[in-house]
Amino acid sequence: MDSNLQAAYEAQNIDVSSLTGYTFSNSEGKEVTTWSDSDSQNISFNDADI
Repeated sequence: MDSNLQAAYEAQNIDVSSLTGYTFSNSEGKEVTTWSDSDSQNISFNDADI
């Protein structure tokens, strides 16, 4: 996790030690990372499991 993002989360009293990063990419190689305290089995996008 980027230190600026970590500082922003901690400023909101979010315990970053409990977060897991999930990185997704498309066919063009563009990536996005989602940080969550949920298990991957509990995450879906547009009703599709990851």
